[in-house]
Amino acid sequence: MTKQAMNHLLAGLEHAGYLQRVPAPDDGRATVLRLTDQGHDVERIMREGSGRIERDWARELGRSRVEELRSTMRELDALATGAGPHS
Repeated sequence: MTKQAMNHLLAGLEHAGYLQRVPAPDDGRATVLRLTDQGHDVERIMREGSGRIERDWARELGRSRVEELRSTMRELDALATGAGPHS
């Protein structure tokens, strides 16, 4: 994602009331992103929803297969970020 695309995305989230940008206290060039109360509500809803999905998957596939999927996803994320699968 380009820097411009990220700024556009953040501006939309800020405009919608999900986050706020504030100057970093120790670096005048940096900005800190903070979730608003509305942003925290969305985070909670997303966590609850993903928890329900994982419980459904575990019930259908078994807990060990869901853990294997989670491990594989971590490895893929590490590969995508250049950290390597076992970092």
